[in-house]
Amino acid sequence: LGISAGGIMISVVICYFLSRNIIRPMKTLVVAARKLAGGDMKYRIRAEESVAEIAALGEAFNIMASSIQERDEKLRKRARDEIMESKKLAMI
Repeated sequence: LGISAGGIMISVVICYFLSRNIIRPMKTLVVAARKLAGGDMKYRIRAEESVAEIAALGEAFNIMASSIQERDEKLRKRARDEIMESKKLAMI
């Protein structure tokens, strides 16, 4: 009975650390992906305290978000330029 109780306690401790180091950062990634999908291009992840693989995934997410933000800004500038060109042609 004591061995079983000890095994259960060890399992609980292991589950706690797994939850803290893996599940919470994954939830952070899910929240960040939803914010990015909702249009918040400035949201970034801080994953320095996470497991190395999770931190690398968070860094990749941040790079992707920056890339999308840059592309979006370029597209907006191009659209403004084309509108201005169209207005000039319409005046002529």
